[in-house]
Amino acid sequence: MIRPKMIVGTSSDAGKSTVVSAICRVLSDRGVSVAPFKAQNMALNSAVTEDGFEIGRAQAAQAFAARTVATCHMNPILLKPESEQRSQLVLRGEVVGSFSASEYQKLKPQLFEEVLSSYRELSKSNDLVVLEGAGSPAEINLLKDELVNLNLAREIGARALLVADIDRGGMFAHIFGTLRILPVELAGLVDGYLINKFRGDPSLLKPGIDQLNSLIDAKAFGLLRYFKGARFDSEDSLSLPVGKSSNSGAPLKVGVVAFPHLSNYTDFDPFLTEPFVEVAYLTKKDDIHGCDLVVLPGSKSTIEDLAWLRGTFGTSILRYVEGGGHLLGICGGYQMLGREIEDGIESEIDGALGLGLLDVFTKFEQRKLTLTRTGRLIDGDSEVNGYQIHNGRVVHGEGVSGLFELDESPVRHRFGQHDGVNGLEGVSQANVVGTTLHGVLESDGFRRWLLQRVALSGDKEYFPGPSYLELKQEYYDRLAEWLVDATSETAMLNWLVS
Repeated sequence: MIRPKMIVGTSSDAGKSTVVSAICRVLSDRGVSVAPFKAQNMALNSAVTEDGFEIGRAQAAQAFAARTVATCHMNPILLKPESEQRSQLVLRGEVVGSFSASEYQKLKPQLFEEVLSSYRELSKSNDLVVLEGAGSPAEINLLKDELVNLNLAREIGARALLVADIDRGGMFAHIFGTLRILPVELAGLVDGYLINKFRGDPSLLKPGIDQLNSLIDAKAFGLLRYFKGARFDSEDSLSLPVGKSSNSGAPLKVGVVAFPHLSNYTDFDPFLTEPFVEVAYLTKKDDIHGCDLVVLPGSKSTIEDLAWLRGTFGTSILRYVEGGGHLLGICGGYQMLGREIEDGIESEIDGALGLGLLDVFTKFEQRKLTLTRTGRLIDGDSEVNGYQIHNGRVVHGEGVSGLFELDESPVRHRFGQHDGVNGLEGVSQANVVGTTLHGVLESDGFRRWLLQRVALSGDKEYFPGPSYLELKQEYYDRLAEWLVDATSETAMLNWLVS
């Protein structure tokens, strides 16, 4: 029997998710049945499983890397921040309420049992479960009721590796401090460490590594080079490139409005793979200048972000559209483009007028809709895939035609009679497009259709990039090579399957 393995980090965004993804692909390549697991995830980037349950986007990506089907057991607890004080709690894929930090702490003993139940379910059908920690395992003020890092590893008999981010600086102190501040019984679960995001000459690190190894009871497993090229499925908000521009100088510029409660920004990863497209995140009205396409993304607090949009961008969005600029709204951004939003569910505000750019109306309902969807783009009949995660049901105005024709969902019965999943979805009116589908830009046909329209209207050059799905598979293959090249393959594999 293979003991479970856990990857923890010296900080958020140290590279835990990436390392787990790489491990999943390495083991899958070698015929090992492997499943990712993160007991508790706090993120606004989420995905939907085939059977209609919401989990963290990173765990869905790790399942893809492992060539297995994502399930709600891979991320039994998902916390989606609603404000600085409260988060929505998604337990095994379904919303159970909204809780403050102190309220959530009181739930942890009960939730720990739920975590163990999901772990056991995964371990029944897989040779190995690879667990991902959260943040740092050395938050000693939270250790008593901690349920996602080394307390969990101890409970299930897992061994651990620590990932450290050298790009931040202070890497030796981070490793040493993490292991020394932990209780001996927890630090003893860590067999070694991986140094991530390294650039330069490895020989310059050797004296420091030798000295560190003499001070701690853990060994260096490898030196992971800074991973170059496009990344897929990043989840941590620290990786959001606000203020930066990718592929600067490309013929088409796409600007994504960076809402304060921006969710599912991985929706725009496919734009990053297009060689004729530059992507920038917009935080002020002047940023719109020069954009060929502006995107209003998803939001965890739609009405609050709509108010922020009005306060920050004023009428610049409306003037941009009137001047011929193209606008895309996804989920919450789509709802903002309509005539009116009736809420009282997601926020304490009963409702608000939308931007009035699309003839649609949104009414929030108590139950969140979480479905994977397939269908066709009506203009051109290309296939599309995506997923819906929303409380707000969007209703078309009279005579409004749809953007997509969606297939019937096999699990729609979970959402009752009035689930808003039938027939036509989305709207395309002149130069404004809206849809509830997250992930739809991964569909090559729709993404190319949209960018071609934008390019033609501005007399710009555009040639489509490669298939997104093929690039994604190549990315996880490259991650596997990246991990193997940085470690002693035999030692690393022996540790993983021991």
